[in-house]
Amino acid sequence: MRVIKAPRDFQSNCKPLCAKLFVPEECGFVGRDGDDDSNKRRKLLASSSSRSSSSRSRKRTAKGGGSSSTSSASDKPSRGQTNSFQPPSNDFVETLRVNLRHWRRSDVKIKLCGLWTKDCVRNFWPVDMIEMNITRELTHPRHPFLRLFVGNKFPQEKFNMFFPDLRSLGTCAVVAVGANLLNLDRGKEIDAHDTVIRYNSPMKKFEKSVGKKTDILYWKIRGDEKEYGQEGQQASKFYMFKDETKFRMVAKKDDLSNNVFKGKPILWASPRRNTVFESAYFLYKKENKQITRGAASGGYKLVGDILASGLCTRVDLYGFSAEGDGKYFNRGKTMSSVHLMGLEHFVYRVAQSEGMMCIYD
Repeated sequence: MRVIKAPRDFQSNCKPLCAKLFVPEECGFVGRDGDDDSNKRRKLLASSSSRSSSSRSRKRTAKGGGSSSTSSASDKPSRGQTNSFQPPSNDFVETLRVNLRHWRRSDVKIKLCGLWTKDCVRNFWPVDMIEMNITRELTHPRHPFLRLFVGNKFPQEKFNMFFPDLRSLGTCAVVAVGANLLNLDRGKEIDAHDTVIRYNSPMKKFEKSVGKKTDILYWKIRGDEKEYGQEGQQASKFYMFKDETKFRMVAKKDDLSNNVFKGKPILWASPRRNTVFESAYFLYKKENKQITRGAASGGYKLVGDILASGLCTRVDLYGFSAEGDGKYFNRGKTMSSVHLMGLEHFVYRVAQSEGMMCIYD
């Protein structure tokens, strides 16, 4: 079995401007929750042999190599966001580090609550004891907590069943849809985590690259991308949605009142990630005034929610592409240019250098 290399300490669309960042040694291992014995930890493994010829071929194609004349449009590589990324200032980096470190402080861990678990709701309702500092009053119809419920009314009688009594997710793999997943067969490596979080994207024919295990499905609804949700994908534990409006597009009446989808409970994100992840967008655009547009991608928000929850003993990212190139199941579908992929990956790498996560791209 071949041990894969640790994550990179740079991003290719930022060389040579971006300084290299420290990569924690722990990024070369994955273990079970509470497993402190390094001899029992399993090294992150790729395929049992060297990269297959088909994998090499896919990688050449991803880099712009030749393709067969019979290839479909969805198999053709895309240039993606190849524009260079201007690294932020030292002040930006220091502010980001301070904010990230705040999430790691032992005295604030109980107040993280990036996801609305039972404990988080109990300490938020009706008095904010977790310092969420939401500006709107609880009576406001668009309060980010109340809008999760039918009629904007908190179902106190269903409290015990509505929110999960969740204390830990163990080791977590967050799997996106970047075509860079095809570079190595990391399926077994991904499935070795306690909790695998992924989109409802196609998995058949790609299992060697993306894995088989799905504990949490982030249910993506896009009218222009029919691939999502077309294989009967199901989560073994929880579902997540971008917001309540997306959930209501597919929910049944009983689903809405009981906070379930396909028979499993829903994990809702709180606004906690805004203090670091969305704030990074705001600060970056503030010091680069020529950038007049730019919004956080869904994957970036998901990573922020998972980190802000404090529920994972480690977080490993797969399929997040700094160039914003095609998806592993549709090479011609690139990331929207409204997302600042260079910035998002810069944030990931700073978080990696702080020992909070590992990004394999």
